[in-house]
Amino acid sequence: MSAERSRTPKDDRSAIDKPPARSGESIDQIRLIPESALAQIRDQLEKEQLRAENLQREMLYLQADFENYRKRVASEIEARSAEGKLNLLSDILVIADQLELATRAARENNGTKELAEGLAMTLANLNKVMQAHGLTKIEAVGHQFDPKLHEAVERVPRDDVPEGQVIEEVRAGFAMGEKVIRPSVVKVSCTTISKKGGGAEVEE
Repeated sequence: MSAERSRTPKDDRSAIDKPPARSGESIDQIRLIPESALAQIRDQLEKEQLRAENLQREMLYLQADFENYRKRVASEIEARSAEGKLNLLSDILVIADQLELATRAARENNGTKELAEGLAMTLANLNKVMQAHGLTKIEAVGHQFDPKLHEAVERVPRDDVPEGQVIEEVRAGFAMGEKVIRPSVVKVSCTTISKKGGGAEVEE
């Protein structure tokens, strides 16, 4: 019997299961990635992840800074607009004072009825314009003196009203919201008069 015929089926299976060697390379020469190289890759990935986190944090800081800047600019614009509005209204108040004085003079000096009515109508329209822009008149006569709202120029002894009450308004005061544009110039009742500092003031 020849050698080829003497080979058993077991020998044939071994030949099939054995992986073929690469051209010019034995099985022992196949190597895995070195541990040192894997460590370098992991270190590089950690660095890139840290860099990405830092960039994201910086982006959030920039976004917050921009939002604060936007709010600050909007606040400054609003403040400047309010300041300009106040300046305009202050100038208008001067005209209102002149109209008020002219109306009083026309009525007290027996001026023509038409003139007095015309001045009164003009003053009323001007007051409407000021109110439309948020300017309101400060209540004075009949109210207790308030140094935040009123400016006393004279104290008048009176027994028929409580002490410290505004009995006459010399010049109207105005406010816009909580802000006093100018206080009301008033005369205040008192029982005694004190001349401190050469000016009139309400005794408490």
